[in-house]
Amino acid sequence: MRSTGDKVLEQMAIRCIEHSTFEPASVNGKPIEGDLELNIKYNNPQPKRTSNEFIAAYASLMQAIAASDRAAADEAMGRLKVGSLYEDALMGMAHYNYALKWGNDEQQLTGLERTLDGSDLLQAGVAPDIVANLKSIIEQLEKIRIDDTSYEVQGALTEGRWYMHLFKTHFRAVISKGSISQVKLRCKRRFLSFNFDPGLQYEVRAKDGDCVLQFEGEPGTEFRLVQF
Repeated sequence: MRSTGDKVLEQMAIRCIEHSTFEPASVNGKPIEGDLELNIKYNNPQPKRTSNEFIAAYASLMQAIAASDRAAADEAMGRLKVGSLYEDALMGMAHYNYALKWGNDEQQLTGLERTLDGSDLLQAGVAPDIVANLKSIIEQLEKIRIDDTSYEVQGALTEGRWYMHLFKTHFRAVISKGSISQVKLRCKRRFLSFNFDPGLQYEVRAKDGDCVLQFEGEPGTEFRLVQF
């Protein structure tokens, strides 16, 4: 209904609601229809500078990944404690590089999405070489957004749900195993939920802003998401 205008805070609010438990209004023990307006307040949302400890752990992680030392990378990842929005953007970069070495496309995209959310925070307190690395990734993402080529990624409903940031205005899903029942679009200015039709391709209206796509369905479902 209302927003600070900060995409990072909006995503934090969405995650907060997704992990909360809702109890409906009731009369004589039976749920009834009702409205609820929830206000989420942030204390001191202004980011602080990146700590030396975080930068040191990040540097160790990058060295371990370059050396293909997964045990050392896991240890360094465990020392990455996010305390600011700058560090949150770097954490996305950490997850991206880790997944690039030992993960899958979905994990890489999740890391890139987190990095992109913090892309306007990169200039304060972050080492120049890390800023340059982040800028390169963000430029690649922006190229995906604006060029006319299609973009594909493999997905799986490991726990009955799957989500990712949409980079294009059109998308469709080709299922190879299982079934998708529900589509949810959490856009900057609009939320949509509807039944999935495998025969359709979908379009996101530009005026709705950036969107996060969520599929729900049979656990174990495998599919190919095509954006264009």
